[in-house]
Amino acid sequence: MAVAAIRHGEREFADELDRCLTAAGDPAEGLVACVRALAEGMRESGWEDGCPVASTALGVAGSVPEIRRAADAAFAHWRRLVFERLRDHGIAEDDAADLAYTVISTVEGAEMAAQVARDEAPLRIAGTHLARLIGLYASGPRA
Repeated sequence: MAVAAIRHGEREFADELDRCLTAAGDPAEGLVACVRALAEGMRESGWEDGCPVASTALGVAGSVPEIRRAADAAFAHWRRLVFERLRDHGIAEDDAADLAYTVISTVEGAEMAAQVARDEAPLRIAGTHLARLIGLYASGPRA
């Protein structure tokens, strides 16, 4: 049942992430829209809805390999979506792969912090700074 919950949560967020990144055209703008949507959804749920992948996997992933694999696959899928949009926006593949890790890890942490604090500030701040970081890479080659 836990694996099914992870897979369901993975699909829901993947659809939202892909929709936001595609609609915006610019991955930085799309990411900001995505974290705003996450914050709004969390607020509307009374801060009950967080990431079902992380909440299901935490604490049991080490002892239940199927749950660990399902969660790992979910995070990998989300990173791949971000990577593809960054690469399509002209960011070098190595940088896009690293940024995708940074984006997903930061959003996951900000989502947990927002849920615990019952405040959308962690997500809003993370989105703003991730967009700036993406903008730095999208503006041209690094020195």
